[in-house]
Amino acid sequence: MSALPPLSAETGLPPAEPPRPDANSDRPDLRILYAGGPGDLLGTFHKWREGRHDSNEVSFAYSEEYYSLAEELDAESVVVATHDRPGYLKQGKFTVLHHPVPSRARGGIAYHLGEVRFAFWLASTAIRNRCNLMIVGDHVHWFALWPARLFGIRIIAALHSTLWTAGFRSRSRVSDVLNAINGLFWRSSVESALCISPEVQRQYSSATGFTGPMHQVRAQYFPEVFAKIAPPPTVAGELHCFFAGRLDRGKGVFDLIEIAIRLQAERPGEFHFELAGVGSASEEVQRRIAELGLQESFRLLGQLDMDGMAAAYGRSQVVVVPTNSHFAEGMNRVCIEAILAHRPVVSSPACPATEVLADAVAAVPVGDIDAYCKALKMLKDDPEHYRRLSVATEKYVAPFYDRSKGYRACLHRAIKKLPPGAPLYTEMKNGT
Repeated sequence: MSALPPLSAETGLPPAEPPRPDANSDRPDLRILYAGGPGDLLGTFHKWREGRHDSNEVSFAYSEEYYSLAEELDAESVVVATHDRPGYLKQGKFTVLHHPVPSRARGGIAYHLGEVRFAFWLASTAIRNRCNLMIVGDHVHWFALWPARLFGIRIIAALHSTLWTAGFRSRSRVSDVLNAINGLFWRSSVESALCISPEVQRQYSSATGFTGPMHQVRAQYFPEVFAKIAPPPTVAGELHCFFAGRLDRGKGVFDLIEIAIRLQAERPGEFHFELAGVGSASEEVQRRIAELGLQESFRLLGQLDMDGMAAAYGRSQVVVVPTNSHFAEGMNRVCIEAILAHRPVVSSPACPATEVLADAVAAVPVGDIDAYCKALKMLKDDPEHYRRLSVATEKYVAPFYDRSKGYRACLHRAIKKLPPGAPLYTEMKNGT
């Protein structure tokens, strides 16, 4: 893999070279296919090589953590992202590919056929590049990875999202069939799994029947960013509420507008909202705010960089995360950021972070606008209640600054516990 030629027009990949022999080791060289999801993994790679972090992030990117670990392990890597912008890079032991999956924008049978095709493509890519380990951090139709397992490739799952919205399990025939088929694959072929929340772990255990090792991972944040954020301002005339994330319906942005309408009608001028982020509903949100005359109490900040986010948290007193039943959340990072900034959170069980950060969250039923309004009014009107939730944030901070609980460390432990090599490559090394 050290001198791959240009991409093939037929496969979209360079032809693979045979594995390099190592006469001094009984274990084959570690050769990994890492499927990292829809992010800009090429961009992250360039920043990582330059010793920089993404200026829009307040935490380590999972792909950055992988690059660092792969370099430490001296592993050759094919890194695949489903980012919409195609791209290819070969540098040292890293091959990084952007491989868009257009079918993910569709529904029905076209979506599922696209997922099967993509998973099969991942497996064939791993086989062609003589990989002996796959780390799959994307949401795939797992059973279509069978060819990789038949070639002796070990598989670690890195799970970043739930299968369904917490508390709203789908019981459709299609999902039941997929879970049953995927369960067969998981029980026979997945070595271990990394999970970003207890809810993710429960859902995959339930859906697949998997009983192997499952490791809880905590995203790792930059302490220096949150050290700059002052304690929350005293709650007095106004309660300053902050929302960060994609401006999409499933993230509850229109629920937030409804919350603002009701609070403005009941108690004019007492609640102020700032929203950071962009998304598919950005234009509609702007239009609704103008139509409803909420410009004085509802401010859109757009996409913020690290310093802008720190400033926005500094102005806030409470963070609202109104994820609803239309979005399957793994572990909402904004909830974590709020805790690190010592701001209480108002959210629902649809966001699995409410379980992990329980005592610092004012939990309300999913999509219940009245309950959100009541929770915000209570935080404004009851100083002791606000203080209790603010103080509770302290006990949840440590794991998100503890590198031993981060993605890199957990992935390293999972790799170290793998059996010594895959049969196919052991045979190749022995010349059979």
